[in-house]
Amino acid sequence: MSLNQLINPLGAGLDLKVESISVALAAFTGPVAVRASTAINLQDSDRIVAISAPSPAANVILTLPPVSNVGVSYRFRLVANMDAAHTVAVNSSEGTNIWGTLNLGPTGTFTRLNAAGASGLVFAANAVMGDSLNFESDGNEWMVSGDSFTAAGITAA
Repeated sequence: MSLNQLINPLGAGLDLKVESISVALAAFTGPVAVRASTAINLQDSDRIVAISAPSPAANVILTLPPVSNVGVSYRFRLVANMDAAHTVAVNSSEGTNIWGTLNLGPTGTFTRLNAAGASGLVFAANAVMGDSLNFESDGNEWMVSGDSFTAAGITAA
């Protein structure tokens, strides 16, 4: 069966001629792994930032790039339980411009971050593998959605 027959199986008086179809696929780049404080790169937009327990034993601070970069987005995922003594903060580099909704705990309590915003969000010491934060820039603010399996697994800073 030709490609033309697949597109136009009934013939229906239409004269379709498909010469070729070209599809370009972007190269897949895997997750970015972090275990220490760092600034998040613009090139890592649309990638998963996989966070394992802090090493060395210290709190970790991840700093987002300027919010003026419209459309950039980051997905932060805990790939291991926190070590019960340290936290991982995801901070705006520009102050209180993070807003959105967090779904916290086994019963799904929603926490709304208002337009005044937060300057950062923190995976607390009791956060567990699978907890996540998703950030997207609209050019003025970071819009966030997040989920934690524990009631205080993510807190606003």
